[in-house]
Amino acid sequence: MSLPCKHIFKVREVVSLPAFDETLGHKRWKMDFYTTTSRLSPGIPILHDHDVEHCVEYVSTLAENKTTLTRSQKFRKGLQTAQVLASLVSEGAMSTFQRRHKVLSGVFD
Repeated sequence: MSLPCKHIFKVREVVSLPAFDETLGHKRWKMDFYTTTSRLSPGIPILHDHDVEHCVEYVSTLAENKTTLTRSQKFRKGLQTAQVLASLVSEGAMSTFQRRHKVLSGVFD
């Protein structure tokens, strides 16, 4: 997940460093990455509180479309999902890739 473990926090405490540092976490966990890659509508506001512990997000819920999809529409939706899954599987170390790939391969067995 590329998040700092408890050992990193303990070492930082021992050497008198602040617990929080932006370089400790992967860019994927930062708000600027989320706002640039989010599939939210640009019109939906994301409000940032200046306190690190508080971040408020407002997301509108859209009613699902209840129409029947054509075969090509289903294919496109499935392809989009598969591309997101492929991206997630490819992130991280080789052991993470192998574990995630095994889970996805189990869907077809």
